[in-house]
Parts: sequence; C-alpha cells; structure tokens
Amino acid sequence: MVDRPRLLAVLAVLAALASGCGREADEARPASTAAAAAIFEPLATEPAAGTATAPVAEPARTGSSLDEVVGRPGGGPFDTPDVIQLGALDLAAGKDVRIPFAVLDKGGTPIGVDGGRAEVWLARTPEEPALGPFPARVETIAADGVPREEGDIGEILVVNPDIPRPGGWLMVAAYTSGGRPSTAHVGLSLLGEARSPAVGEPAPRSETPTLRSTGGDLASLSTAEQPQRSLLEHSVAESLDDGVPFVLAFATPRFCQSRLCGPVVEIVAQVQRDLRGTPMRFLHVEVFEENDPAKGPNRWFREWRLETEPWVFVVGADGRVKAKFEGSVSPRELEEAARAAL
Repeated sequence: MVDRPRLLAVLAVLAALASGCGREADEARPASTAAAAAIFEPLATEPAAGTATAPVAEPARTGSSLDEVVGRPGGGPFDTPDVIQLGALDLAAGKDVRIPFAVLDKGGTPIGVDGGRAEVWLARTPEEPALGPFPARVETIAADGVPREEGDIGEILVVNPDIPRPGGWLMVAAYTSGGRPSTAHVGLSLLGEARSPAVGEPAPRSETPTLRSTGGDLASLSTAEQPQRSLLEHSVAESLDDGVPFVLAFATPRFCQSRLCGPVVEIVAQVQRDLRGTPMRFLHVEVFEENDPAKGPNRWFREWRLETEPWVFVVGADGRVKAKFEGSVSPRELEEAARAAL
C-alpha cells in the first residue's frame, strides 16, 4: 500500500528535476549534473533483502567502460556535457526494461537528438565493462503531434535494455546533437520487483468513479480544462466484469509534476479515436483525493500500488495487465500495445 508521504516525496523529486507542465515551475529546472546525481544517489542502493528478481541472462558487454564512453579514460570526476531526466522511477531488473528519458543541457533546456536515435550503456561503476550499446528511439509524446504548451517537451527517448540485477546502475546515453557528438548520464535504482502491477498480473478490481456513479459531476472526475467524457463512462470493475479489454490512465492534467508527464489524457483520447469500432474501452482516473494534492493519493491510485504519476495500463479481456507505461507514452507505443491486447 502506498503511503502519502512517500508519494509526495517521489512527486517532489520529479518536480525538482524539471519544471512542471505549467509555467509556474520554470525556475525549478536542474542546474547541473551534480544536482541530478544528488537526488538519485540515495536511490542507487542494493535492493532490500527478500526482493525477487526474474532470472535474466547477462547481456553482452562491450569491453568499453563508461569512462571510455564519455571520453575520460584518464580518471577525474565522472561528468558529461548534458544531463538525463528520467521519466520513470518504478524500474525493476529484468528483460526489456522500458526507460523513458529526455536529454537536457545543464540549464534544463531540452536537446534535440540528430537522426531520432541514441545509444545507451549501463554499468555498476564507471570503470567496469559496460552493458550495451542498447538502441534508444525517439517517441513523440504530443497528442496529434502538438505539444500542450509552448516549451513543453514534445519528444522523449525510450530504451528497453535487459538489466540482469537490481541495485544501483549508471546509465550513459551517447548521441549527436547539432552535428556534434555528446553524452549524458544519470543514476538508476533498479528494484527486484516493481511496486506497480506487473505485466501478466490480474488487474486490481477498482470501483473507479464514472459519469453515472457521480451523477455527471465532471469536476470531480477530471481536472482537465476540457474533460474527455468518453473516458469517464466505465469503471475498472465494470470492465473486468464485462470481460472487455481496456486502457486505463491514472493522470491529473492540472497537477502533473514533470515536463515529461506529457498530455497523457489527450494521447489516450487520440488512441481511443484511432481504435473506434474495436472492443477496447478507454478509462481515465484522477490521482488525488478530491482532486486535491494536499490530501494525498485517492484509494483507486493506492489499490494499483502506484507512487508516481501518470501511468497508463493496457488490460486484456482476461483481466490481466498486458502492457504498462510509467510517465510519458507516445500515441504509437500505446496504440501498438492496445492493438496487441485485442
């Protein structure tokens, strides 16, 4: 069960790493790699005793160390020209770990990546041979290709490495920007087991609120400026009982905590339009009790064991989780996962 102080602490970390979706938090952008490292260093520890990790074969190591990837074979402080902002924290060791991230300069400005791709390496220390390279792809996180506000991040990088062991890892991304090779890094803390419902696990049977259960009270159901009524018609429990596949978004458009949260509800609505005529249902549930961040997470958010927002889950007709996305998800990624669940 998620406790309110931990949720608020995690959301504060995400907010501190970059500005909020609105313009009020522009001054909160990360100033340096050291600042980002200071936030993540406490997370980069060995997992608690008793956590379970699915066996994963050790990926091939390049023979190169992270020191060599970032071009400091002679020692000195481990540093890179740019910084990575993670879009997810509930990361568990295993196969095909989805890691969404953005690359920023040390003033917090997003950096474009030439060719829409980058390469990622992982290691426990800067000196040991690294795992990789793993290809990272650019994904558009703007609904219908249009960012919600000027200055919002409209693209993220996504990498899906196999990571054999939980604990602290360093991740380095190498790419070309404006014709110049560059690197960025961040610390990762890999869990032995994700806190959120795992792929293949039965979806929690939550009696989430709907237009019918609230008497059509849109303000209680969505903090969006223009609520998507089509996402508020069915509950999770009803969809499970009906044996239909569904996409479920836990998101709070008004109070999203990171520039990487993206217009998730708008993206879900876009995919709903694209899949019109299929059995797939689409649901949106807010995050906070009475839509008030000061009151902490609501019971449906807690029932799904979530500690960050936003989240999007794809659930099959059998009631089991088929795919999940922490943080930003692109329309392409979500539509692909939803079609696979059909």
